[in-house]
Amino acid sequence: MALSCFTVGSAASVWYSSEPSGTSATRQEVALATRPTEELAVIAADLGYTDQSHLIRVFRTATGITPDAYRRTISSLTA
Repeated sequence: MALSCFTVGSAASVWYSSEPSGTSATRQEVALATRPTEELAVIAADLGYTDQSHLIRVFRTATGITPDAYRRTISSLTA
């Protein structure tokens, strides 16, 4: 799993037509990393997704991992 391309603060943004307007993979990652205990459904709603599964699909497409795997990796790096 290569997270170096998708780290918090990365200048790269990946845009997909299935995403809400103005939402990038980097913005999703920042939300997940800065709100580690927040439910994905709440983050998805805040980012403009129709539901949690929509956020998960777009995130996995952009990064190659699920939001939960991303959270676990970030948590292990900061522990």
